[in-house]
Amino acid sequence: MNIEKFSWRVTRLMPSLIKGLARQERNCLSGKDVTMPQLWVLEYLSHEGPCRMSEIARFFNTSRPATTGIIERLINQKLVRREYNLCDRRLIMIGITSKGKIIIRNALNQKKRILKHMFGKISAQKRAQYLRILEEISEMLNASLAGKE
Repeated sequence: MNIEKFSWRVTRLMPSLIKGLARQERNCLSGKDVTMPQLWVLEYLSHEGPCRMSEIARFFNTSRPATTGIIERLINQKLVRREYNLCDRRLIMIGITSKGKIIIRNALNQKKRILKHMFGKISAQKRAQYLRILEEISEMLNASLAGKE
């Protein structure tokens, strides 16, 4: 298939894929008082460890006020906490709490079940190929965002 036809087909598929995956992610949150952006921040903090507010805003490409609003709601729900540096009280890190870790663990387990159900219908060879392609695209996007391309 030539690149023109390929790009057209991917362009047509992408909205449906994104919508379907977002719906599955929302299903992981049903019955919880956590929004999708809050879940993404919890996942980020779970993976990266305590971070400064500016790091979170930069990663998600959001304004600091918008990021502060998300973090404040997570603090009110006791899902994240402020951590003060003993040497420099101006340096405030945001860290995930044990309650936040439980939310993430449950959401990730549910996502894993959904993915196992969906991809269980596809051969191991095709899954491996799909994963290699996704990883390659992810590397290209990250390099592009970092200004390496």
